[in-house]
Amino acid sequence: MKTEYYNAVDNKERAIERAVELLKFGEVVAIPTETVYGLAANGLDESACLKIFTAKRRPADNPLILHISHLEELTHLIQDNGRGSELIKYLWPGPLTLIYKKSDRIPNCVCAGGDTVAIRMPSHPVAREIIKQCKFPLAAPSANISGKPSPTNGKDVLEDMDGVIAGVIDGGDCNIGVESTVVDLSGNRPKILRPGYYSLEDLKEYLPDVEMDNALLEPGEIPKSPGQKYRHYAPKARVEVYFGNKDKIHQMIHERIKSDEKTGLLLFEDSMPLFNEERLSLGDRNNPVEMGKVLFSHLREMDRKKMDLILIEFEKTEGFGIALYNRLLKASGGNIFEVKL
Repeated sequence: MKTEYYNAVDNKERAIERAVELLKFGEVVAIPTETVYGLAANGLDESACLKIFTAKRRPADNPLILHISHLEELTHLIQDNGRGSELIKYLWPGPLTLIYKKSDRIPNCVCAGGDTVAIRMPSHPVAREIIKQCKFPLAAPSANISGKPSPTNGKDVLEDMDGVIAGVIDGGDCNIGVESTVVDLSGNRPKILRPGYYSLEDLKEYLPDVEMDNALLEPGEIPKSPGQKYRHYAPKARVEVYFGNKDKIHQMIHERIKSDEKTGLLLFEDSMPLFNEERLSLGDRNNPVEMGKVLFSHLREMDRKKMDLILIEFEKTEGFGIALYNRLLKASGGNIFEVKL
């Protein structure tokens, strides 16, 4: 398959027009959102959605998120229990996914055979306009091969999907760089199933009884949210993450890079001058949003440089820092170490 490429920064109208044409033909098209790039297809067309699973090499028991452009679309997709109205009012459009009991219109493959559906309204203007012109919701998981770091620019999408999908709409770098917060509203009490840009504290302002779901999936349980069951966000290189005492972390990194392994470093800006090895900046250590924007693209860049080992400096904080910790935990396979005095 030849993958068509359109630059939505320079020619937004043509890019959107072609994306809509391809999606209406039942094809898969990568589109930009404010979080990460999504691999989009008609969310009400089972055959189109199955193409997403094939392109991503995604297990069939990992559900998809439906993306809408206007609130009126929501009523046809869910069994509304009246929950989440304040979240929708103040945080949509944006990086927030809500889970409801699904309507009969939703194909089984979108929900991994379960009875709930995950829905969000992206804030990216290109994504919103594509959905609006399609006049159907788009199923759009991250536009990467399953398990790899999510793509946050068009180049990273093409790295995984060139020749595999019908088109790529390049809208530049994503503003957030980490997937949406997922909140389950289908049960007795609302729960955060995946941390993201909006923290527990942010959500409590509008939904006071929301809580974090820290339980691990039991064998055979159907996941309601992407990212609950499988290893995600992982580069080919082995990853180790260090947080805690800054000086001790620097000492430990100096010791680790003495090995024969080809090692790359992801460091905060104030640590960059202390090392001469292959390294990339994570920005200001006191601003986790800066780290979020570049984390996945930096992991991919280290893979392009054929690193055997990636050492990552981290500041464990609340809020958005919890989402970053979650992604690092999965990307490293649990190799996160607290360094004390």
